[in-house]
Amino acid sequence: MRLTVSTILMILIAVPFSHATAQAKPKRPPAPEREWQFPLVDLETLEKAQHDLQHAMPQMESALLALELSLPDVQMASEDALRQAELALSNVDWNHLRDFRFDFDFDFDHDFDFDFDHDFDFDFDHDFDLDRNLPFDSEGSFRHNLRLSAGADAGARRESDLRSTPPEAWSPSDPADSIYRVAREALNRGEYRRAAQLFREIREKFVKSAYAADAFYWESFALYRIGGVEELRTAVASLDEQRARFASASTQADAAVLATRIRGALAARGDSRAASRVERDANGNGNGDCDKDDMTVRIEALSALEQMDPEAATPILRRVLSRRDACSEMLRRRAVFLVGKKAGADAAALLSEVARTDTNSDVRSDAIAWLARLPGDLSLGTLEGLLKGDHDDRVQRSAIRALAAHPSPRARESMKAIIERTDGSERMRSEAISYFGREGATQDHAAYLRALYVKLESQRLKEQTLSAVSRIGGETNQRWLLVLAANGDEPIQLRAAALSRVARMEVQIAEMVSLYDRLQERGLREHLIGVFGRRKEPEATNKLFDIARNGTDPQLRRTAISVLTKKDDPRTTRLLMEILDK
Repeated sequence: MRLTVSTILMILIAVPFSHATAQAKPKRPPAPEREWQFPLVDLETLEKAQHDLQHAMPQMESALLALELSLPDVQMASEDALRQAELALSNVDWNHLRDFRFDFDFDFDHDFDFDFDHDFDFDFDHDFDLDRNLPFDSEGSFRHNLRLSAGADAGARRESDLRSTPPEAWSPSDPADSIYRVAREALNRGEYRRAAQLFREIREKFVKSAYAADAFYWESFALYRIGGVEELRTAVASLDEQRARFASASTQADAAVLATRIRGALAARGDSRAASRVERDANGNGNGDCDKDDMTVRIEALSALEQMDPEAATPILRRVLSRRDACSEMLRRRAVFLVGKKAGADAAALLSEVARTDTNSDVRSDAIAWLARLPGDLSLGTLEGLLKGDHDDRVQRSAIRALAAHPSPRARESMKAIIERTDGSERMRSEAISYFGREGATQDHAAYLRALYVKLESQRLKEQTLSAVSRIGGETNQRWLLVLAANGDEPIQLRAAALSRVARMEVQIAEMVSLYDRLQERGLREHLIGVFGRRKEPEATNKLFDIARNGTDPQLRRTAISVLTKKDDPRTTRLLMEILDK
């Protein structure tokens, strides 16, 4: 064994030190011998890790580039989704609906299918109003779930949704606890008459029970579900008794709304006393107080009055929409909804006034959305005026969406004016381009966008134009995007955006193969390799084999091999053997 000088010195130092330590503390047993091991470096593992990292980095760069390009589309798609939800919700009869669930899917233009040797998890969470959640999945699509309970409408009943499910029993020592549990189960199963009887038994026999105060409400709710005239009258009487005896009951606010809803149902069946009370509630108490519970009752009363007597409701709607106080925001939004459902010239005039003069952006945006559905010069002129003279960002964005959906051919010309305004907001112009390519766009509109592209001064606007053209689709637009992707004079970001969009269109695989051969940039070629991996045609697989065998860029060859291993083609094994035998 060969000993180096440094090893000998370490031994000479260590021996006296251990001997001195042993003499200083003779009673302590000697420490067990420890075998010092220096960590060994596995060069093969290091080289493999380095190889994997080099292989992943270009694809990660491509992924980040595509992600960066996609962010405007993500934002636009999410806003479109919320607009779809609002339009769908506006047609819902909230007075006769419970536990409504609205699900829909939509895709935006970029996918996120990148082939990595390592797994990367990306989580996107978007929180919106109305308990809306947009979870993002790995294929670049959103699933939007919107769950609401019945109320006056989506904007007006957020404060106090009408309760439909009794809480779980909370007082096991209470003498009425067992009856409450049975009554609750009966109500949840839809056994309304039995539930009403049991809740009535609680409030009559167990007056001091913890469950007694709210039993009035649940009895009335069960009777309301039955829906007969006598049951409805008994329900109102029970709610009146609860208000008199248990003014602080936890269900008192819900009880006021339920009572108004029941009176509306009775009024629709000819009950004049109920009709008078509904109209009185719709007009309000006139004391100027901002009582949210009272406002919720008024919203319910306004809806009921519109159903039973639309003519009588019209002057009340006008008075409501003339208000500008913050307290009546929910009431005004409900009034906008009811006026919009009427349609016609009078509705257009009233909604135009609200869109121009109301002090609340939400109320104005609701009115603008309804104007999109009303044909005629008045509604169109209002939208055009808002885009020219209003400085509220949200109102302008709502006006752009409404203008895109307006049935008048003149609306498209107005959108062109917005797009071509070089002194206008880039964000507004970008949204106008996006909606120009979405709502009933034709090939003539696509031709306009293609001609517009070369005039635009902003990369963001150009990217939005690419997106709009790809959404319209068609062979001419496919070829235009292919030419742009291959054009070396264009910025690489725009070429990548064009390639990403054209890859989602039904382009002939032969054209994609030809495009690969014309491209010179590694990142763009890697994107096409991913496209070949997703395409099912034999030509796509053949091109991957050609790249793996004959390519001159080792990185692209490795990428092609990685993609081939996922295509389950028996030729892949032979290719790997050929490469190993070289």
